[in-house]
Amino acid sequence: MDDLQEKATLAKSILDGVIQSSHHEDEKVGRILTSMSFLTVGASIVFSTFLGNRIGVFLYGVDLVSVLFFAYIFTLVLGTIIMLESMSPRLHIQSGRKHGSGDAGVTSDHLESMHFFKSIARTDEAGWLAYFKNASGDDILNRECEDTLRQARFLSIKVTRKVEYIRKAKWVILFASFFLVAMVAAGVLSYL
Repeated sequence: MDDLQEKATLAKSILDGVIQSSHHEDEKVGRILTSMSFLTVGASIVFSTFLGNRIGVFLYGVDLVSVLFFAYIFTLVLGTIIMLESMSPRLHIQSGRKHGSGDAGVTSDHLESMHFFKSIARTDEAGWLAYFKNASGDDILNRECEDTLRQARFLSIKVTRKVEYIRKAKWVILFASFFLVAMVAAGVLSYL
């Protein structure tokens, strides 16, 4: 029992570390989106000031300041969509079950674990209670340990995908920032 308890504690520690990583990435997304919203308010004020002062740089009959502002907004919205998608990317993991001729990818909807509310909800109440009444403490602890490790792996895949989405979104948002800098530079140059 002591060895099993130590394994369960270690598995819980692993899961806690993965959950902490996921929270860290979520907080990162929040900080990036907050800074981008303040920057966009500033960009809108600068753009409306240029518009109000009838400032523009015309290239081939097109107002470059307006084009750069709308390019900024477009790329910023695209980056924001990618960033928000990072919060819940579509996942396909291997369940370990055989479906047909090979393993099929499943989502958390089909993952059997004591830790997933959908898995618990699929179990009828009588069966759920009977499992805990009839199983030995070692059996429950063993299942808890396996489910904890399964959930840690599942969430690790999710965090890895989240980081990939965030990285892509940061590049798009950086590209949007170049449009903003170019817009401000074009507007300032038009005063000269």
